[in-house]
Amino acid sequence: MTNGESDGELRKWLVLLAFSFNSACNAFMFMDYASVSSVAEDIFDCGDSSLNWLYSASLLTVIPAAIPASYFLNTRNWETTGVGVLCNCVGGWLRWWATKQESYWLALASSIAIGLSAAVIITSVTQVAMRWFPADQRGFACGIAAQANYFGWCLGGLIPNIVKEDEQLKTLLFFQALVVTTSLILFLAFHRARPSGPVDDFEGTHSLLEEKDSEDKLGMQESLRQMFTNPQFGLQCICFSLLGGISFTIPAVQDIIFDAHGFSSQQTTWTNFSFIATGVVTGLVISAKFSDPRYLSRVLKTAFLVASITFTLMTILTYSHKVISKEVEYVLYVVLMSFGGAASLGFISLGLASAAETAHPVSETYSSGAVEWLLQGFGALLIQMSTANVGFILCAIMCWIVTIPLLFFYKTPTQL
Repeated sequence: MTNGESDGELRKWLVLLAFSFNSACNAFMFMDYASVSSVAEDIFDCGDSSLNWLYSASLLTVIPAAIPASYFLNTRNWETTGVGVLCNCVGGWLRWWATKQESYWLALASSIAIGLSAAVIITSVTQVAMRWFPADQRGFACGIAAQANYFGWCLGGLIPNIVKEDEQLKTLLFFQALVVTTSLILFLAFHRARPSGPVDDFEGTHSLLEEKDSEDKLGMQESLRQMFTNPQFGLQCICFSLLGGISFTIPAVQDIIFDAHGFSSQQTTWTNFSFIATGVVTGLVISAKFSDPRYLSRVLKTAFLVASITFTLMTILTYSHKVISKEVEYVLYVVLMSFGGAASLGFISLGLASAAETAHPVSETYSSGAVEWLLQGFGALLIQMSTANVGFILCAIMCWIVTIPLLFFYKTPTQL
């Protein structure tokens, strides 16, 4: 390997590191206030409804901001990515300053900044893999980029274990701001819009993400037309985004249901951790071992079927809790949450890659961005619709609604 090749090999991993670190930090900050609601409510002197807006404001910012973000990521990649990273840093410092000043409005401003950063992140999940990695490595690279966000979410879910009072949250947010600032340093040091030369594929290898030029040659209007007149892309976009939205909903729903069943907040924290952690690990394993198109259909269909069955069993368990002991119920929930997370979070990198390939020659920024955009919307909608009585059953029903057509009508990109 020449010095130039060695530098190129290192560079692509550094670009992926910078993106993944920023993504994980963003997801962690989404959990700052939501995971320790009683402490945050005390600091900001607000109720549940007002505190919920500190989470919802981020989601509501993501949805409209993702549209211009997807366009400018193709035309002004370095600058757009930089704005996203900068918004993350600003959001982190505003998070801390809001608690120091005990200002709800500063906290709301921080949520908007974090939402702007998230809009850039969700529309560029597949872009680093597509632009920087050869075919035999793209599946794994896409998996790392996708699961980094869930890893940050997973760590954020552990905040209640270390934050019990106001000063502890303020201290955490100060160190969080310092860590998030590192993402700006990593961006300036390592991020490049694309390699200086072509990305070499290895002869004889196969990958879901085949070589393609991801420049925005079609334009946004033509890209949207091609995507949404493509029935197979439409099927995948709806199915993948809805299951992803369900995966966002389950941790929120479990808090409501488990509280009604008398489980402690610490018990709820660990069921949430089991859901997300198994999803992250499964996603990395799947993207590393099963990105070959030969496995794609079986892996995706299995993931959807396992998710549907698991959420159905969780619904049954919810209505059976009075006839089994609390200890047995909790163990069953931990097991089911692990299977549910593995299926509903683990599939996402292959799903995004499949959608991007199916929509070719549309830029992957638009195609996978459309899936992520709808995912955020479905997640926000399902969370608002969920209650202790219907939370799991709603998720189970919606999961079956997308699983059945996927089982019968899904085609891999190589079958089209």
